[in-house]
Amino acid sequence: MKAESSSAGAKDELSQEGVPETLRQRICRVLKEENVALRIIPVFLYGAIACTARFLALYLRQLGLDAFRVGLILTIRPILGFFCTPMWGFISDRFKIWRFVFIISIIGTMLFGISVIFIPPAEREPCDIAISNLATNLGVSYNYSTTFNQSAYSRAYLNELEKIMVEKKVFEDKTWLYDERGVMVVFWEFMVAITLYELFFAANLSSLDVAIVRELKGNPKFYSKFRSFGSLGWIVGSLLSGGVLQYFRKVFTICGIDFTLTDYRCAFILMACFYVAALPIACTLKYDNIQNDKEYDVKNFVMILIKPENVSVYALAVFVGIVNSFGSYFYWHLENIGASQLLMGTATALRASAEMIWGLFFQSAVLERLGHINLLTLGLLLYAVRFFILGILTNPILILPIECVMGASYFAVWTTLVSYTVHSFPPQFTATCIAFLCSLFHNLGPGIGTVLTGFLIEKYNSTTTCIVYCVSLCCFLVLFRLARWNFTDVQPEKESMNLITDEEHEKDKMRESTQLNGTPTTQVQTPLPTVPKSYNSITKKGSS
Repeated sequence: MKAESSSAGAKDELSQEGVPETLRQRICRVLKEENVALRIIPVFLYGAIACTARFLALYLRQLGLDAFRVGLILTIRPILGFFCTPMWGFISDRFKIWRFVFIISIIGTMLFGISVIFIPPAEREPCDIAISNLATNLGVSYNYSTTFNQSAYSRAYLNELEKIMVEKKVFEDKTWLYDERGVMVVFWEFMVAITLYELFFAANLSSLDVAIVRELKGNPKFYSKFRSFGSLGWIVGSLLSGGVLQYFRKVFTICGIDFTLTDYRCAFILMACFYVAALPIACTLKYDNIQNDKEYDVKNFVMILIKPENVSVYALAVFVGIVNSFGSYFYWHLENIGASQLLMGTATALRASAEMIWGLFFQSAVLERLGHINLLTLGLLLYAVRFFILGILTNPILILPIECVMGASYFAVWTTLVSYTVHSFPPQFTATCIAFLCSLFHNLGPGIGTVLTGFLIEKYNSTTTCIVYCVSLCCFLVLFRLARWNFTDVQPEKESMNLITDEEHEKDKMRESTQLNGTPTTQVQTPLPTVPKSYNSITKKGSS
């Protein structure tokens, strides 16, 4: 036994040519076998997003932009993403330049993202005009002679303005402080920078998903084990950016009023650092693990896309994206029920941690046991329960376990949608179908939902909005199951689990055998998957 173990250990230390491995060669082999690159790069990409995602609106408001202009800048992002993401996917698949698109998207996102720190703020109004604007906005009478003399009444007047600003919750509003023409210039400069940023960012996450799926060789149920490291990156990016911004948060006295200002440019610098770290890893990724010899035909892609069973799933993706838009107002709701800033940050960290734990240890096993449709159903049920509890919640501390469940359900729904999509399309459409899913889930749904959620909160309140979403989720869930039952002639819990894998894995085995033996092997006729109306029949019709 000792001899066998020692010979095995010696064999492990030999390279394929029989020469002992150096330490460098052994490290490279381990990194390649364990797919370390695909585990690290989600940390950097999602960490970069986390650095600025929560602070862009705050930065714009601090520069003097009003809520309407901030909303326009934030709305342009999902609109551009909805159109640009499928465009990048089509280009990647059509010309087979997946890695080139990924690298270009990282470089473009980094350059145009950090460009916003070079946009100078608008010029400030003279203090007499600024205080006059502030008093008008607050509905307070303004007297120049009493405001800027050295009497005690002057200080009392300014204190009164500060008190009213706190009561009306407009203390962070800086529109009165800056020249209107300068603010308009800043608005258009940010609009151009964010547009160019989003043009390249649209390919970031979908290209990462394509790299992971191709590395898994058509078996995307393990996609969650790689994507979960993105949640780790989100935690790291959020904590790091929050700590740095807290350090650069200073108190300034402007026109006699004390303001706490934050240098949000540090967050964009951190974002650029994350992208710089991700760039060399992206250059090493391989996109050739799935052999793709079939011609790219848009007609075949559309024919698969409009199948009733696929339409129902992508309608679910849009609806969940709409519901997820409540996250933009989540802190608003927590503040209304008395949550502290520490509790809000803890809830966010716990949610991201739950996403990572679920992805690493549970997602693949649960997906294999339940199937795509049943797991999507379970995820929608958990969404409904979460919004119901948020609607009746009075003790904010209870948000912590709720967000743990929400993190797991969000991650389960997204990774299941990715797995379903990859199983439903042939390999030549991998980037296109994933990009299309990203455009629905991350852009179209949130774009609609941001406007809808804002309207509901403005019309009613955040608590009523939670109940509305709970009822809507229950109604949509019933319609979704009815659609699967009426328009789909396959078993929901089994469908699309084996659309591609059997045939493709058989081809992979033949190629590996050919490479090892040097001679082609006899092809074994394997039966097609027992799923009616698979993409194979559609491809044959399109080719004929």
